[in-house]
Amino acid sequence: MNSIDIVISRYNENLEWLNQDPYNKYPVVIYNKGQNDEFVHNNNVKDIVNLPNVGREGHTYLYHIVNNYDNLSDMTIFLPGSCESSVYKKKELSSNLLYNISEKNRNIHTCSRGDLYETEKHFQIDSYLSTSSANQQINRDVSMQKSKIRPFGEWYTYYFGNDSTECITYTAIFAISKDNILKKPNTYYMHFMNELAQHQNPEVGHYIERSWAKIFSQDDDTMYLYFKKE
Repeated sequence: MNSIDIVISRYNENLEWLNQDPYNKYPVVIYNKGQNDEFVHNNNVKDIVNLPNVGREGHTYLYHIVNNYDNLSDMTIFLPGSCESSVYKKKELSSNLLYNISEKNRNIHTCSRGDLYETEKHFQIDSYLSTSSANQQINRDVSMQKSKIRPFGEWYTYYFGNDSTECITYTAIFAISKDNILKKPNTYYMHFMNELAQHQNPEVGHYIERSWAKIFSQDDDTMYLYFKKE
């Protein structure tokens, strides 16, 4: 059976949902960017790594890849600590993803259907706090670091050219196989990680959040769990 890890980017969430099915079936690595350790420490938590609070969950995911590039599990499931959030029905999406994980190394993305470039090319954002009301209170005085390349369409073209995808990944919930990750050199992921590592609230984090399906290689057996953006 393939090895599977859940990687969680945690800020201020209690992660109580880790005690529930199907999350309690898998080993978990928690990256803690919060100011406390008031979160679930159950028997499935195999490691807790404290990180500086930079780059949102995108930095966390890339940090895990970069620092475990030669020691990745066969499948890695990436989840934000805010999986209990009602925004985009994240808990429903993440549990659906886990129920679809099988012995086959299969990449799974949770997506809103649409041409990524055409849908988001004019997107840019000047301020943002969080989908969590508690996190919003903590971050109410944190300004946005604007991307050096903006809007999104300019940034996307710089990195990916004209090759778009029909998967817009708004949720930061996905599963990627080790084989897929290793198709790109570690320096590739390191570049994106470093772009996020300069600030607590970078605009480029929102660009990367939309682009996960494009950042990884496109495989014929990739599964897309589509949802409707409300």
